[in-house]
Amino acid sequence: MEIVIRDWTPAEVLMILTPNTFNGRDMMKYTFLDLIMKGVLKYEKVETAGKTSHNISGGPLLHSYQPKEHEAVFLAPF
Repeated sequence: MEIVIRDWTPAEVLMILTPNTFNGRDMMKYTFLDLIMKGVLKYEKVETAGKTSHNISGGPLLHSYQPKEHEAVFLAPF
């Protein structure tokens, strides 16, 4: 059985590197940012009438991406 490290998500790597000190909040943050970097989610910063809003929407790969169990939680609203 061959383990391919490049297929691991940042949250999985964090859990392996620091198994006794991993923080759920950090794992969620890294998973969310990873989904944005992969193009599954899209981040937009919009300024209207002097106010700034930050929007998250589905990216171009949203419907073709096969999420892992811990990533599916972030994709459920889309």
